[in-house]
Amino acid sequence: MGNQDYLYDETVTLTPLGPDHVPVMTRWVNDQAVLYNLAMLGGMAEDEEHDWLNRTRSSQRDLVLGIVRRSDSRYIGNVGLHGISPENQTAEYGIMIGERDCWGQGLGTAAGRLMLDHGFNRLNLRRIFLRVLDFNQRGTKSYEKLGFQFEGRQRQQVFREGRYFDMLYMGLMREEFNVRWADWRQAQTARYGIGE
Repeated sequence: MGNQDYLYDETVTLTPLGPDHVPVMTRWVNDQAVLYNLAMLGGMAEDEEHDWLNRTRSSQRDLVLGIVRRSDSRYIGNVGLHGISPENQTAEYGIMIGERDCWGQGLGTAAGRLMLDHGFNRLNLRRIFLRVLDFNQRGTKSYEKLGFQFEGRQRQQVFREGRYFDMLYMGLMREEFNVRWADWRQAQTARYGIGE
């Protein structure tokens, strides 16, 4: 999607990804603890991550930004909108907090709120959806905090550690997001002039 403005609140900044991010991303996609809750197998080499980054940066249908914790400027994960459809005004949401010691601190929820606000109110999307494995309770709680609602289930979709797990589908509409986060959006505008 080309260069994007930096997105930020008091907790995190979302920043465009570059070649300097690749070694860290490669570590994440080869960490089974990080990948366990995601519907991906991992095992990528650094040159494969470079290729992925180049494809993503040149895509008109994908926007992936790095998540930087503002307290110490540490790069901790990625958040994105995939398969962006201007015709249907939809996209699929995805997030990965790669630094394990940053799990459970609300940083993913903060990053998601920024990305969803951008998708709905700058990219003019009307619906954003996601897929989550049914055992990923931490992720599901974060998505519910953001306003995503359960929409469906694919039974026994993903095989992990000797058994099959269901894939859950969740969705969020622009008007639902804007009502839920009206106070936050107003505070963002007052604090940073964002979202005017």
